[in-house]
Order: sequence, then C-alpha cells, then structure tokens
Amino acid sequence: MPVTLRPADVLSEEEIAAAMEQPVLTSAQLHQLREQIDQLRRINVVLRALKFRARTGRDSAVPPPPLEPRPSSGSGRGHGRGRGGSGGAGPMINLGGRGRGRGRGGKRGREDESEDDDSIVVRSSVEEDASLGSSGSDETSEGEEDTLGSSSEEESEEDFSLPVVDKPRQTARQRRATAAAAVVSAGASDDDNANGGSSSDGEGEGAAEEEQQQQQQQQTSAGPASQGAAAVGSPHAGKHATSGGEGGEAKRRSLFRVVSETGTSGAPLPLPALKPVKAFAGASEEDAVCSVCGDGEAPDGNVILLCEGKGCSVAVHQMCYGVHAVPEGRWLCDACNAKLKPSAANCCVCPVVGCAVKKVTELGRVVPAGRPKAGGPFSHLSCALWVPEIELADHENFAGVKLDKLTAVRVKLKCELCKQAGGGAVQCAFGTCCRSFHVLCGRAAGQQLHFRATDGEPLAFCGMHSKPTFAKLVDEMVEGKLALDAVPLDSSSAAMCGILAALGLAGGQAEAEKNRRDILKLSRLLRHRGPDQNSVYQAPDGRAFMAFERLMIVDPTDTGRQPFQIPTIEGNIAWALNSEIYNHEALRESKLAGVDLHSRSDSAVVGYLYQKYGDTNELWNSLDGIFACVIWDERTGYFCAARDPIGICSLYWGRAADGSVWFASEMKALQSKCETIDCFPPGHVYRSSTGKLERWFNPDWLDINRIPHTPVDLPQLKQTFIDAVVKRLMSDAPLAILLSGGLDSSLVASVAVRHIKQCKNAFDPDHKLHTYSIGIKGSPDLIAARKVSDFLGTIHHEFTFTVEEGIDALYDLIWHIESYEQVRAAVPMYLLSQRIKAMGMKVVLSGEGADEIFGGYLYFHKAPNAEEYHKECVRLVTRLHQWDVLRANKAPFAFGLETRVPFLDKQFLQVSMNIDAADKMPNLAVKPDGVHPKLEKYILRKAFDEPDHPYLPDEVLFRQKEQFSDGVGYDWVDGLKEYAAKVVTDDMWETRFDRFPVHPPRTKEYYLLRSIFDTHFPHNDALKTVPQGLSIACSTPEALKWDPQWENTHEISGRAIKAVHEAGSGFTLENGAAAANGAAH
Repeated sequence: MPVTLRPADVLSEEEIAAAMEQPVLTSAQLHQLREQIDQLRRINVVLRALKFRARTGRDSAVPPPPLEPRPSSGSGRGHGRGRGGSGGAGPMINLGGRGRGRGRGGKRGREDESEDDDSIVVRSSVEEDASLGSSGSDETSEGEEDTLGSSSEEESEEDFSLPVVDKPRQTARQRRATAAAAVVSAGASDDDNANGGSSSDGEGEGAAEEEQQQQQQQQTSAGPASQGAAAVGSPHAGKHATSGGEGGEAKRRSLFRVVSETGTSGAPLPLPALKPVKAFAGASEEDAVCSVCGDGEAPDGNVILLCEGKGCSVAVHQMCYGVHAVPEGRWLCDACNAKLKPSAANCCVCPVVGCAVKKVTELGRVVPAGRPKAGGPFSHLSCALWVPEIELADHENFAGVKLDKLTAVRVKLKCELCKQAGGGAVQCAFGTCCRSFHVLCGRAAGQQLHFRATDGEPLAFCGMHSKPTFAKLVDEMVEGKLALDAVPLDSSSAAMCGILAALGLAGGQAEAEKNRRDILKLSRLLRHRGPDQNSVYQAPDGRAFMAFERLMIVDPTDTGRQPFQIPTIEGNIAWALNSEIYNHEALRESKLAGVDLHSRSDSAVVGYLYQKYGDTNELWNSLDGIFACVIWDERTGYFCAARDPIGICSLYWGRAADGSVWFASEMKALQSKCETIDCFPPGHVYRSSTGKLERWFNPDWLDINRIPHTPVDLPQLKQTFIDAVVKRLMSDAPLAILLSGGLDSSLVASVAVRHIKQCKNAFDPDHKLHTYSIGIKGSPDLIAARKVSDFLGTIHHEFTFTVEEGIDALYDLIWHIESYEQVRAAVPMYLLSQRIKAMGMKVVLSGEGADEIFGGYLYFHKAPNAEEYHKECVRLVTRLHQWDVLRANKAPFAFGLETRVPFLDKQFLQVSMNIDAADKMPNLAVKPDGVHPKLEKYILRKAFDEPDHPYLPDEVLFRQKEQFSDGVGYDWVDGLKEYAAKVVTDDMWETRFDRFPVHPPRTKEYYLLRSIFDTHFPHNDALKTVPQGLSIACSTPEALKWDPQWENTHEISGRAIKAVHEAGSGFTLENGAAAANGAAH
C-alpha cells in the first residue's frame, strides 16, 4: 500500500492545474512549480534510504565495515618509492596512503563480508542509487499521482521542464565505488561486480533474484517522484527508458544510467581544442606525488611508481593506477607504453599537461579535438574518476576510459580557474554552489577532491568551499552524515525571510484545513523575501499556524529550515523568525552549553533560549542582531512576538474578527484577514499572557530628555564601528556592498575590505569584494563611487537608469515597500537590487543610519543648540523603521536580497548616541584640525582620518553630504516631478480633498504616489502605517521650527537647504496651503 507523502508546503493538484492553465507563468507561479519539484526530489531521498535499508539491513548513514587492502603480489622495490605508514582512517579508504584530514585520494564502494570467505566482496553502488529523475520504467503504479502529488500524464507528455543552466552533476552522479574497491579486493570477479555482489555456494543466485525483485518494486513506487525531479535536473528531461534486460544490467538501471544512454544518441559532440595548462612540475623520487589521488605518502604495499619514459614525469600509486604488483624492472605509464611523447599524450577533456592518463576505448558520439593520435586518444585517470559521465571499462585494472556518456551540458561548462569552456569540468559539491572547474586545475589550486565514505560518490569542492570556514560541512558531506540531497540544489540559508503567523485561531480542528489553505495562499505574497524554500507549521489543535519563506544565507541545509520545533512530552515549542543573530555562536557556548540545537542556523538559538529561560526581557536583550520573531508554546497555548531594537527586520501585526492575533513581515499578507493592522513597534515584545506590548529594549539614550555630555573618544568610535562591520560579514552566501560614493557607504566598504579576514565565518575572505552603484548617467554618485572602488581595489559594478525606467518601476516598488514615502530613494535602490541579485548575490552591506546618529542631514546646520540637536537625533533613530530602514529592507527584499546596516549595530548605537551633541554639531566657519571645516558627521570622518594609512581618499572622506535620491542624479527627482505634473491633471488636483479626505497630498508628485498606494492597500488601517507630517531635507516635523522660512514647507531634497548645499541656489521650494501629506519623520 503506497504511503502518502505530501509535504504541507507544496502545491495541491488544483493549484498546479490552475498554474498550468496560465498562458504565461508569473514568477511566483514558476517558483511554486520549482518548489513542487524540489519536494518530489526530497521524497526520493526517503525512498532511496528505504531501498538501501531493505537491501542491506542498515541505514545508509551508517558507514560500512572498513576494508583491508590486499597485499600486492611480487617482490622487490622495482623503481617505486615505498614509505611506511598506515592506511586511511575511519570509513574513508585512501588509496594514496595515509589519509590527510578528510581522507583525500582513492575511493571506495559498498562492501559486504561473505559468510564463508574472509575475502571482501564488492557490491556495485550504481545499482543502489535511487534516481533523482526517471525511475527507469514507463509504467507507474495506480494511484501514484495522488500519493506523491505528481503532475498528470498530459503534463508528462508535454515534456514540461525547467531550463538547465548548470549542475549537470546533480543529474548524473556516477558511483565509482566498484572501481576503487576492486583494487584493494582483487578477489572479486568481473561477474561479481556486474551483478552488484556475490554470495558463496548456491546463495548468490537466490539473493540476486530477491534483490532484483525488491528493486523493481521500489522503482515502480518511486516513478512519479523521480520523473518530477527529472524535469529540473536532467538535460534530457521527460525522456524515460524501460528497464529491459536481465541479471545485473537490469538491476543497474537508474536515472543516471538512463541519462547517459539517451545522451549518446543524436549529432556528434565535438570537444573543443583547449589551450595547454602546465599545472604541475616534474617529480623526482624524493618529492613524487601521485597524480591520480594527489597524495605523496606511500604505505607498504602501495608504493609510488615513477615512469621511466623519456621526458615523462608521471608518478602514481600502484593501486591508484591499477598495478597489482610492483614491477621488477623498468616501468612505463600507458602513454609511454604506446610510444607517445609526453606532450602528445594530453587529456582530451582537460587542458592540464602531463599527469597519469589512460587510453579512451569508447567515444560514442564524442569527437576529440585535433588529429587522431596513435594509440589514443587519452584521458586523465583523475578525470575518469571524478567526472560523473566518464566511466572505466575495466574497474579492476583502471583501464579503458569510456566517454560515450559525456553530455553537451558537461562539455559547455567553463572552468573558473583556466577560464576555458569545454571538456569535462566538474562542479562544486557544496549544495548551493555552481562553480565549475577541471579536476586537475582544482587540485593544482589546492581545492579538495574526495570520495564519500558511505558510497564512494566523487565530491569536488571549489576554492571557496575548500576553505576552513566550510570544513565542518565538508567533513559531514564526505563522511556521509550530510546527504547531498539535503543541501538545496537551486539556491544558498539563514533566517532572513518572510514570516506569517496566525495565533489563537477559533474553530480548532474543524477549521484547520481551511485555515491552512488560507495561510499558504497569503504566505505566497511574501515569497519574494524568501525564494529558496517554504514550509508551514500547524499546531495539533489547529489554533496556530506559522508559514516561513526562506532566504538561505547561514546553514544551507534542511537543519536551518523553519519553523523550528522542540519536541517535549507536554507539546512542542515552535518558532519562526526573520533574523541575523551575530552572536549565536557565543550564545551556544555560554547560555546553551551542552544543548544540541540540531542546526547551525543563527535563528535556532531563540527557541532553545525560550525553553531554558522563558520569555523574558533578558532573552531578547541577549541577542545581538536583527530579528522579527514569533513563538508558540503547545504546552500552554502561550505565544509571544518580538522585534529588534531599531526595527531593521520588517514586522506588522493585526487582529482578526475571531480575536486571533496575526503577524507578518509585510502588511500585504494581513489585509484580507485582519480587521486592524499596524506596524509592530521596534524594541517591543507582545505577550499573550498579558495581551499587551512591552518595551524590552530600553537603553539610556532612548530617553529624549536625557542630554549626554560624554566627550567623543575617536579610537573607541572607530573600533566599535569596525566591530559592527566585521560581525556583519558572517554569511554562507555571496556578499556585496552598496557604494554610493558618499561617506557612509564608502566607510562601510573600506572597513569591510581592510578587516574581512577578522571575520571567522565570512563567505570568501580571500577574494576581492564586489561593490555596486547606480545613477543617472554622469551623476555625482557614479563618479565618486568609481573613485572609491579604484582606491579600495574592489570589483566594481556600475549601472545606470533613465527617468523613464524609474517611473516604470513606481507601481511595483510601492507594492513592495508599502509606503508612498522614500520613493525617490527607493527606486534606484530597487533597480540596483534587481541587478545585484541577478549576479548571484544574496547579502549587501549599506550605510543607512549614520545621518540620523550624527546629524548628517544638511538641515542640522540650523540646529539652535546641542540639546535640540540631540533630541532630533533620537527622534530620527527611533523612527527609522518607517523611513530609511523600511526602504533598505523592503526594496532589496523585492528580489530576495538582504541588506545589513552596520551603523545601527546595538553596541555602536550605545557609544555614538551617548556622545556630547556639541561634538557632533557642524560649523563650517571653524577647522578643528587646521585643514578641514567642521562638516556634518565630522567626528566620524576624523575617527577614520589616517593620512599614513588612509581608509578613504581625502576628497571622499570629507565630501559634503549628498542625499541618495539627489546623488543618483538631480534629473531623477526633477524628472519625477515633471512626470507627475503631466499625468495629474488640473481637474484631478482640484478634487484632491474629495478623493483623499485624510492627509490630502500637497504636491502632484505625492498625488501620484498616494494614488498608487491606495490601489495596492485599500485596508482602512493601511494609511496609518505611513508616517505623516512635513519635512525639510528629511527632517522630523518638530525640526521645522528651527527656521521660520521652513513653515508650511515640504521638500525632502537636500538642495532645499540653499545656504549649505552647493547646488541649492537654483532649487525651488514648493509651498502650499494643503494639510500635511505624510512626508516626515
């Protein structure tokens, strides 16, 4: 009887059918289909484990018993070099001698000990591999569509597939365990290997027959899941082969075998001519390293042989090359035996010159480059062992390379090291990575090449993932503790995401199914925030649901998947949060010492802290980072929600008609369910036990009436900011920097470049950082950013946009940021984020917050005294969640891009907000250092003013403040105003009070933006989430009293401060008699 395996977060059949009826799939629908296929792929992992357990009686995660190498026959040293040592430790077999670290070199198969014989019998791991695509059968069992949620037969006949961009490794994982293990256990016959193992006396035939029947049954049940996955991963998606044949060949059928066979038909597949690469120097007897496994150790019985051919420098372990006995006399490699010059025996799928090669015996449709060579062509044995589609005809002697399964997808891969496309590049096995490289190019660069301990699968890792940062995950993958299938195949994860929670629902189990469908539907509105993975939690009594849309940044495995749960006898503790907890490692070692969290995710610590300490203010204060969190306790029905101190993580909440409380990362997910909606205030926690909001973050600087008098300590200010930047370099995904060329973003970039190696878990500390800028062609920011990038040596990407492109983005942008404020600055950030995400980045650092902390806006020049100056800074910082922080969070998250803001670090705020405001106040009439006028943010500039070792060029470090919306080009702001004046007619303008009775717009620009906002957010409370009031150059309404000329004025451009801004003389302020339009902090 088939078991129903339908994950909660996949589409129903009706939803799939509705999506497929669309003439053009939207991005959300396309992502849903990808999620459906990904779920089917994960189901196959379960099927594979069940299959292995049924055949072997043990879990696939348990390593098989160690192999004892078979002593070589013959005697004498020959011309090899033998060095004492032990074999590979643990479950990894090292054919190259003493295992180094993770046991580099050699591979193994799956082995069983015969009951009547002490010799080791090798079983082929190819037959044990459960496919991620076709099951190898055209037939499917009745009812399988409903069981696994697969698509209909009509969809299969249409050969529905997603484009294959890369990852051919995922579609053709060839198991070479037989080849490696056969060398150390030469007692296994070719027939044994072909049949996947042997048994003594008369038991072999019966065991094989029983095994075949089990496999055929499991192939039938796995069919739909496998076919669904094939649509994504296979270059021959939708093509299935029958499982004909008898004996061992029939049992070996799998997706990878099928893909290889279908890949042999069709037009010839020419291999390009590759420019030779000399990666390895010639070897001597004393420093010889095996060119197959890369190890230089030579234990007894596995000496390193040196070829004595003229001009040849090949060195190999005898077992790595298939030499069972050390030769008595002269030993030649296969190329020299064929009487070829070393330069003529190059590999036809790899550009590296030299190294151990084997003759190619089967080409299929493959056509090697150049003229045919006598005795050739040849392939590196290393390429044959690691490239999935390349096989060996003779596993025992490591001979006869077969290229007939090589695919066009593989041939097109470009090596990131030698920069050549063509041949047989492999891809990084780290699940979220797609970097490709030739095997020997990677070895020459010091990259890790392994074989998985449990099944001998070849694993290659790029330079990035060969670093110590990823050593733990790589170890787990090599040891077989972390399955490749458990690592997401289409993306890289942490806890930055979209969350939706409905807690305290009425109706219980009776309404549970309906509520679940509603939650799933609403959660899709947040999928742009977390496009990598989605899932749902449902309380046993049906009173609580949590949906999670995941963006993978830290812990790219399923152990980081939310909502998290801690099982207890009384009931589970469930939690979901959008977060980056920078001190999660320290919390594990201190407050959670001895607790197994089962996840590397930074978000995992919160639930365990709640279990141990309860929902206390101390819990939330112990977190150093940003977060929006919801916790549900099944034991008591208690729940709580909390938000980080400044509100960097977006969070809204509301109440439904049944009294339930809802929380969401964005307001749009609450509109259809909640009667009331509001922003969840930063630094607060809601507790169901009291039904009240309570402030948990309450530093001394938050008291607006407390005026600090602490003199500035420049070294302390500098070091605290450096620490803030370094902790935000934590990532398991690519990271970039938004660079406008102004002081704030330039300092972030400079500190990141100079101090990235101080971060223990940065993604790529040894490579240059990427910086990005955008603007109207010729804008001030583009020029300044280019100058900063040249100074810092970053890889800089510069983009331009037109006024028309900005106007075209308005409708979508306002839907994403859920506000009609900050639009001028949000448009270029939105357009830039789209380009950054398209280039593979997931995290960006930005400079928001400095202007609010230090009084960086130009209107601060008019502050009457230090007390008013400080109060305005406090007002600005505490309202950031509705302004710059809202823009910095939501505009990039429109494309699943996370923004980190070091200036708003909790410790940096504690230092900088307690500095005497008199030290912050600008005064252009004085030069405290005798050189530079006291510009806005002067103390921040001086903290990093090191002439002998400058962080920035002097003209950037002391550049006048230019607001982002102005810096991208004055034409953008002016063009937006002109467009609004054209589309908002005079008749429309005259009726503005009728259309907008509450907070009518003051300008045609705001009439346009408000109209779009009301279209997207018709809820009665939506307007309450947008800040109201007048503003001058981004001031709060309270600051307008500083200058009588600002009365009844609203203009957020810095050019409005004409006496200070260099371009202010020609700028015109717009005044009017209308009521405030919602335009101030």
